[in-house]
Amino acid sequence: SFNAAYYVGPYCASQGGTIYLGVFTDDACTTFADNSGGRETYYQLAGDDLPYGKANLVDMDCFSCQEPAENNNDGNDAQDADTVADVCETIYTAAGKCESN
Repeated sequence: SFNAAYYVGPYCASQGGTIYLGVFTDDACTTFADNSGGRETYYQLAGDDLPYGKANLVDMDCFSCQEPAENNNDGNDAQDADTVADVCETIYTAAGKCESN
């Protein structure tokens, strides 16, 4: 229905290793708009493919989360008790979690 409210949001693939964008009928992004993760609904409404509807939203390139001893963000990073870079702590805290355990 073209008068219905739709929401775009991320969801975890069934195996948990990939994050896609989907179209949902609720603002909590729990109910897909169709059986294809909302891709068909998006195409009908926008006339184009849903970005990241079939491609991983997250880049799989890795970077180190180890706090560097010599370059600690001008003294603003290595002041806590752990050895994890603040950027990694912040990203993990705010991230959606796909793991089930």
